[in-house]
Amino acid sequence: MKHIVPLYLATCLAAFAGTGPAVQETITIPTAESSEWRVRTALYGWAQSLEGDVTVRGITAPVDLKFKDIAEDLDMAAMGLIEVNHGRWGVLLDVNYADISDSVSGSSRRAPSIDFNQKQWLINGYLTYNVLKNESTVFDVLGGARFNAIEVDLGINDRDFSRDTCWVDPVVGFRFQQTLTSQFFFRAVGDIGGFDISSDLTWQGMVGFGWKFTENCNALLGYRAIDTDYSHKGFGYDICAHGPVIGVEISF
Repeated sequence: MKHIVPLYLATCLAAFAGTGPAVQETITIPTAESSEWRVRTALYGWAQSLEGDVTVRGITAPVDLKFKDIAEDLDMAAMGLIEVNHGRWGVLLDVNYADISDSVSGSSRRAPSIDFNQKQWLINGYLTYNVLKNESTVFDVLGGARFNAIEVDLGINDRDFSRDTCWVDPVVGFRFQQTLTSQFFFRAVGDIGGFDISSDLTWQGMVGFGWKFTENCNALLGYRAIDTDYSHKGFGYDICAHGPVIGVEISF
């Protein structure tokens, strides 16, 4: 998973490049005179798996949890977004919360098994700008921040090693959507950030296909991954969360 980001970027750029020569269309960018307010809300289910390492007070737990394992002990999960646009500009807020607990393999004979519990708020906030919009293609650039608030508890031999912390990473990215038919579309979203300001590196990518089943409602099925490499004062979080996404979007 550490090298999946080049695949996301290559797929998205290939898709974007492939839209030009096929159909000659007039590009229509929203203007101040024709602009109007638009709102999009969505609720998603994200069947995420976790891969990487978590370090708490010098104790490192290798994490390799598949969704089927997480689902058995999933205490709570929620994922949704709201986006408001006016003309070319918009604001997007993407909120994720999960309370996960399971047992993971320890890194030594003294600790063959570690009880792992994680509560996480992950919030992406973007300012969006529409670069291209015509009858079939939309391309936006994104800039903003990713907020992480994490509480981790490692249980080893009747001892608990816990830490709660939060940090903010600057991120920049893009969003691309291509109409395939009157009802179906392809979407790709990606960003990258951190830049050693908080995290050493963080990135995310999502690709998916949507079904427009009414004028204002879409269903989306895709795959999403978010990778974070953060360390500070004895706490380390080098985790990639990834898995299929399914959701419903409503626009008005």
